[in-house]
Amino acid sequence: MPTKHILVVDDDPLILEVIERALSAADFRVSKARRVAVARDVLTRQPVDLIVADARIPGETGLQLAEKARELGIALILMTGDREWASEHGIAPDQYLAKPFDLRELVERVRASL
Repeated sequence: MPTKHILVVDDDPLILEVIERALSAADFRVSKARRVAVARDVLTRQPVDLIVADARIPGETGLQLAEKARELGIALILMTGDREWASEHGIAPDQYLAKPFDLRELVERVRASL
């Protein structure tokens, strides 16, 4: 079975690195983007099985990327460290991964979403 391709989108390079290591160790192929515009470019050039995106990226947000993912039929996991902001934007607790999170929880969520 081919390796699943995960696109991780977060403006924090350290978070990108940590998530990339965890997902790569779980045998996923990982692409990273620090901005939604870069993520959209990846989506036009490569097939992506799942997107893991920070909800509050400066500029175009992870919420806007979630709309694009829905249009393309790509599963998406949102991350946020601001539960109040998520609630204000109508995102239920079961619809996002709250930062900080356990990397094993992320890998389990990714597997469940694929």
